[in-house]
Amino acid sequence: MMSQHHAAKHRNQSRTKTTRRSPYSILFCMIIVMVPLNMICFFMTVRSVHTDVNTDIIATQQEGSRSQQKQQQSDNFESSLLQLRCFTTPGCFPTVKCRQGIPQKIARQRKYEEQSFCIDDVRGSSSNSSSLTKNENVDSKGCLVYSFGVYNSLEWEAKVAHYLGCEVHAFDPTMDFPSNIAPGLTFHRLGLQGEGTDMSTTHAVKYDAIDPSLLLSLEDIMIKLGHQNRVIDVLMLDCEGCEWGVLRQLVCEGGDTAMVKQIVTEFHFQYNLGLKDEQDVMIAAEAVSCLRKDRWAVTSIETNNAGWREWNYARGVSS
Repeated sequence: MMSQHHAAKHRNQSRTKTTRRSPYSILFCMIIVMVPLNMICFFMTVRSVHTDVNTDIIATQQEGSRSQQKQQQSDNFESSLLQLRCFTTPGCFPTVKCRQGIPQKIARQRKYEEQSFCIDDVRGSSSNSSSLTKNENVDSKGCLVYSFGVYNSLEWEAKVAHYLGCEVHAFDPTMDFPSNIAPGLTFHRLGLQGEGTDMSTTHAVKYDAIDPSLLLSLEDIMIKLGHQNRVIDVLMLDCEGCEWGVLRQLVCEGGDTAMVKQIVTEFHFQYNLGLKDEQDVMIAAEAVSCLRKDRWAVTSIETNNAGWREWNYARGVSS
């Protein structure tokens, strides 16, 4: 979980027992929170190419430049792998406690889909460390929750609306639920499209291609719903690979990260879920670097095994 908060969950029901597993064949549930931390930035650089008027010198320098560029790309890629390994290693990436209470889970029928987040930090929450009870006096427009990638279950979203009194919006471009699901819970047949990734073709093997017209940026969705002047208390991302581009756009592309308090995300590292080549790995690492630079920290991290059909990885991601 990160804070601004992030947690990862996995909805793939396939489970395969094995004694030998790649360290990257697991999904990470995290909560991320924004806190005052020391800033460390990861920079990607491109070396300039200098040539001379002499043809022989130009050819030599161009060959040397290509060699330098390949070496630079290799260095950037190795640095990116280190960024991702740090991000998924408990204690390496900055951590922080919830402002109130401890990370808690909202019970679900599918236990493997439960994820911890800072419930007591959610504005309008009536929870305490031991139980969740309905608060009849909360302002239903106080706390705002976005949940992307609900698939065929709205259990978590309905409980958040009921127990925490939040205004909850659920999104999934592959589902066709009615708009008004329950008091405080609204469904939208929309998905997220982040910077540098194409979610119309990047998805789990069990899903069909997604209509690109149903994919919008987080900012565009907030404007569409009239929430541009509000703060998202919990941003849940279970969007089968969209998380890297979405986070990169949110924290690296000049987005207003103050509009989100907690990010609960399922991070994927597989080939067909967003990390298909070295460029994708570097995009993911840039997102991680920007999270650190923008003072986000992990409050909860959990592992969730990936189904065997998803065990395909870009070079260096699995070992």
